[in-house]
Amino acid sequence: MKTFRYTITEEDLFENIITDENLILNHVILKAGKQFPKHNTDAIVYMIVVKGTITLKALDLDAKTFSKGEIIHVPYDVPSELANLTDEPAELFVVKIRPE
Repeated sequence: MKTFRYTITEEDLFENIITDENLILNHVILKAGKQFPKHNTDAIVYMIVVKGTITLKALDLDAKTFSKGEIIHVPYDVPSELANLTDEPAELFVVKIRPE
């Protein structure tokens, strides 16, 4: 058995917790107003929102808002943008599964 730790903070953060041959687990805290640039997903992605609200725009669809308690699935190789458009920090875990 192995234990993994993640940082407890309110500060802006992107940390990799687990990387193995099949899976990547990242912990992300987005400060108010922060946005990741548009990029294609490099894996099958699940985002687990644990605090606050994030906005996700995928493909050419309208942006959607997701809050604490929601899990979002984004397929492999999909253009997407992730942002925190609120006045409070948002926290999420990003699970990436490498496509076969």
